[in-house]
Amino acid sequence: MEQEIMENIENHIHIDHSKSEVIFDNTNRPITLKFENVAYKIKLVKEGCLKNSSKSEEDKIILKGVSGIVSPGEMLAILGPSGCGKTTLLTGLGGRLVNGHLDGAITYNNNPFSSSMKRSIGFVTQDDVLYPHLTVYETLVFTALLRLPKTYSIEEKIAHADAIIPQLGLTKCKDSIIGDSLLRGISGGERKRVSIGQEMLINPSLLLLDEPTSGLDSTTALRIVSTLKGLANGVRTVAMTIHQPSSRLYYMFDKVLLLSEGNPLYFGRGEDAMGYFSGIGFPPLVAMNPSDFLLDLSSGILSDDPRVLSDAPKEDPASIKKTLVLAFKTNLAENLNEQLQESIDQQATEKLPDKKFSQWANTWWQQFTVLLRRGMKERKHESFSTLKVTEVLVMSFFAGLLWWKSNNIQDQTGLLFFYTSFWEFYSVFQGIFTFPQERMMLEKERSSGMYRLSAYFVAMTVGDLPMELVLPTISTLITYWMAGLKPSAWRFFSTLFSLLYNVLVSQSLGLAIGAMVMDEQSATVFALVILISFTLAGGFYVHHVPKFIAWIKHVSITQYAYKLLLGSQYSPGETYSCGINATCLVEDFPSIKTIGLGGKVISIVALAIMLLGYRFLAYIALKRIGFENVVYKINLAKEGCFKNSPKSNEEKRILKGVSGIVSPGEMLAILGPSGSGKTTLLTGLGGRLVNGHLKGVITYNNKPFTNAMNRSTGFVTQDDVLYPHLTVSETLVFTALLRLPKTFTVEEKTAHAEAIMTQLGLTKCKDIIVGGPFLRGISGGERKRVSIGQEMLINPSLLFLDEPTSGLDSTTALRIVSSLRDLAKGGKTVVLTIHQPSSRLFYMFKKVLLLSEGNPLYFGRGEDAMGYFSGIGFSPLVAMNPSDFLLDLSNGILSDDPRVLVDTPIEDPASIKKTLVTAFKTNLMENMKEQLQESDIHQVAEKLPEKKFTQWSNTWWQQFSVLFRRGMKERKHESFSSLKVGEVLVVAFLCGFLWWKSNNIQDQVGLMFFYTDFWSFFPLLQAIFTFPQERMMLEKERSSGMYRLSAYFIARTIGDLPMELVLPTIFTVITYWMTGLKPSAFNFFSTLFTILYNVLVSQSLGLALGAMIMDQESATVLGSVIILSFTLAGGYFVQHVPWFISWIKYISISQYTYKLLLGSQYSRGETYSCGINATCLVEDFPTIKSIGLGGKGISMVALAVMFFGYRLLAYVALMRVGVTKK
Repeated sequence: MEQEIMENIENHIHIDHSKSEVIFDNTNRPITLKFENVAYKIKLVKEGCLKNSSKSEEDKIILKGVSGIVSPGEMLAILGPSGCGKTTLLTGLGGRLVNGHLDGAITYNNNPFSSSMKRSIGFVTQDDVLYPHLTVYETLVFTALLRLPKTYSIEEKIAHADAIIPQLGLTKCKDSIIGDSLLRGISGGERKRVSIGQEMLINPSLLLLDEPTSGLDSTTALRIVSTLKGLANGVRTVAMTIHQPSSRLYYMFDKVLLLSEGNPLYFGRGEDAMGYFSGIGFPPLVAMNPSDFLLDLSSGILSDDPRVLSDAPKEDPASIKKTLVLAFKTNLAENLNEQLQESIDQQATEKLPDKKFSQWANTWWQQFTVLLRRGMKERKHESFSTLKVTEVLVMSFFAGLLWWKSNNIQDQTGLLFFYTSFWEFYSVFQGIFTFPQERMMLEKERSSGMYRLSAYFVAMTVGDLPMELVLPTISTLITYWMAGLKPSAWRFFSTLFSLLYNVLVSQSLGLAIGAMVMDEQSATVFALVILISFTLAGGFYVHHVPKFIAWIKHVSITQYAYKLLLGSQYSPGETYSCGINATCLVEDFPSIKTIGLGGKVISIVALAIMLLGYRFLAYIALKRIGFENVVYKINLAKEGCFKNSPKSNEEKRILKGVSGIVSPGEMLAILGPSGSGKTTLLTGLGGRLVNGHLKGVITYNNKPFTNAMNRSTGFVTQDDVLYPHLTVSETLVFTALLRLPKTFTVEEKTAHAEAIMTQLGLTKCKDIIVGGPFLRGISGGERKRVSIGQEMLINPSLLFLDEPTSGLDSTTALRIVSSLRDLAKGGKTVVLTIHQPSSRLFYMFKKVLLLSEGNPLYFGRGEDAMGYFSGIGFSPLVAMNPSDFLLDLSNGILSDDPRVLVDTPIEDPASIKKTLVTAFKTNLMENMKEQLQESDIHQVAEKLPEKKFTQWSNTWWQQFSVLFRRGMKERKHESFSSLKVGEVLVVAFLCGFLWWKSNNIQDQVGLMFFYTDFWSFFPLLQAIFTFPQERMMLEKERSSGMYRLSAYFIARTIGDLPMELVLPTIFTVITYWMTGLKPSAFNFFSTLFTILYNVLVSQSLGLALGAMIMDQESATVLGSVIILSFTLAGGYFVQHVPWFISWIKYISISQYTYKLLLGSQYSRGETYSCGINATCLVEDFPTIKSIGLGGKGISMVALAVMFFGYRLLAYVALMRVGVTKK
């Protein structure tokens, strides 16, 4: 049955339905949405910014009596600044609020929310949560199969998906994968339409959307809202939150609700809003986008606010908001209540069908089969990624070569334990990331009632089986026969079964940890501690475990899996060669005797209990995710969209003859849609272009770019690249110490930083940390001002800024641009790119440059732009934001373009752009050339100082000392994070208890190798992330000429020493004395020195890999392969290495470290008890004999060569970062 259904689905997914039926003519019942006096509050835990500040709990009121009514065919826009309650209201209207307390009434055709109503509501979240490897068509088909009721056949469900595709304009990309940030796929606008399509499949009567135009350019936003307007089409009710729509978008909404701090300021027809506010004494004084005007009012900013010209406001914003709230209650609230009452009286309450609706659209089995197919199709790309396959194959062949045809029992038991530990770690870390990465999808789909959690969980479990078991099967096939294990079918399949069983149980543990913790970093640390505990208790590193800690072996996956693997190769009574003409029983071999060859059934049962128990834990943990039934009252590599499309190299022209002039005291705004060349032009003007070929002339006071000019230029990147743990004051002071010349004293540099903080209004937050995505700090606007302040410190004559208002709300954007305009008034030249400024911001720009596909369309005074385009026949028909109008033109869209309502344009966009380019050349180009010529003639070329400028503002030592202090201050938080400290302390005490007062040479040798192993992996994996995480900061600061790379690198190296060595020192102090190692100062310090030496060399390798690859995932995989290779060649797992692969031990950090650690505890001539009344030389003990106790000097020299060699590699690799073409 299952196979038949799956084949049916598969066949239909690959059918090309060229003629789709009209599915949506017969819509669900229309819904009138009403909400009356809706109030919402939550419990808020307040915490001060300072470390020792107290916490308190208080009620936060988010919505304060909001009312409204939206009828079928109407589209409502909910407007307001960030934090006003827009998304909360929309979530409440969709029946999705979970926490907090909701008051008031929300009804749908005068009925409360119910499970049947849920079937008629579509909800599109702000983020497009889609599977990246599925095509558009597959995404919609799988959604249809899950969401449409079981009364539909598979063919009918697929026909619905087919019909949605042309309706949303997705036909051209239906066979393209969705993609994501790391995988090229469809565009952002197409992704948004796919998300809308997923909700349209249920043919909703009510469609709710949260910020559907967020992050999209103006053209794409227009297409999305036009599509939604068409979907309303008289039969659907559409409501959406939207932050700052263009004039064109604003006039497409039938109704507008304006919120401010949870209070309604306006509800009514969008076209009447400007008249209403003018009528109560708040008119705009200039033509502007209505939404900009409304957002200004909701932020308490008047259109004639003198803050446009000065910093002294006429009226407090809080007072303005209070006035507007009272005006709403006086003028609109009563009329709105009457509308709501009339609706109740006139509209006959629609009775919902009496039949009881099932909670689920489909049966459990139908959900399971669809989820199984979708999961296998999506996750196969992750399970068989190139990185994973390569890692497994390399390790398999390497292990096979190291154990080549081995017949030594010591080596073979080492191989079996390596099998156990490698696949345990590998599988746990695969499982850990599964649910944290799927969380958003699970929340979205469970909230929509798409499927039962049990169907999802079982489908995922069953679907993962074949994919998760393929690589360990291939690995076993490779290594088993190469390593010379017993060549019988039964032995082979027993080994394979044990390995696969281990994989499944370990994966279950990873799934449980991931589901319970739901944070990848925390889950990783937690899992490492558990896995190390299981590995140490596995019976290979330590054989004589004290009774008080012996319980841990009974919960250790490693021990049970290792026991099964030993049993797959050895049976009681078998013998092995243990000397000349001597044989011994395998069950008496130390590594086997500890574990034993019996109890296989117990092991199988114990692992089965763990497998089911961990899966059950994961399932229970997932039940809190989502909610099911909430009811309340450059040379460009060009590649096609399709998988098999050919690639070709072509030269792409980004800028096409752009000219302009900006004088001191002026602020130039470079406008244009995405891809128009704004950032490229700005980067070129700032002397920071790296790749490509730049033609034309760029001069500064009639001089080309020079080192002296770089000292007078500030460049603010779009992203605020700042250290999160430094305060605002520390950030600016350190920048001042690095960038201001050495002729200034430290006190003078600090005073400059203080002055800049005052100038940019940062005094109140000067002692607050900057913060980041996972660390609370200053606001986004304050971060942007800090970035500007870093450039202002050098008192630049010319300041460049790339998208300084990106991601900021309108009020914060106004403050930023006001600050920049004031800087320009002080005699500086300011040039910035900006995507879609509000009307208020547009009129603050002295000059405007409009680009389209690299071509200039306008250059001149901002206030003259509308007049110029009207003069050449392009004028808006309604009052609108000038920047919206200019961006429409740059996209080839006319202000009266009928595409606002239909999809058939009057004129081709390419033709409109061509006309505008020609008009620019005809009307403006000559005048521009004359201005440039006059500037050359009349401006006396400013002679730059004759003295030769040194390349650097400060001496090497000054740079080093500042970078050293800054690095220590920032990185101490990372080096001593609670997660790292907790992990090291737990492992240290666990290690101490497992080896408690051990005096057995076998156990102590195992401890020495564990020291080596743990303190190779830990520092290497920490160091790998260093330079990839610092790359943006290094690029920014080196491009600005702040310091020499050598000063940065040595400061980083020396600064890391005390921080990176503290934890291994604490670890050694704890474990050394607990484990009963030799209690002499010499032996202790020899051991400590060796461990710290190992940490430094391993860290150097990690730094080199991170610097060379600059990709965290790839560097981690490569680092894991290298360190595993070094570990296997370290002399503990395998003692008899074939000659053709033995060369690897000479480059193995593990082998040299292990040799030094053995030498720190044992000397030649020492003896140990090797039987009753018998002693043997320690140098003859098998694990020591293969390594030897000599050659300490060679080991130290070899590690020193590696230390300096890896550091040199890292330095050379970093030389390419932040280098620009001047």
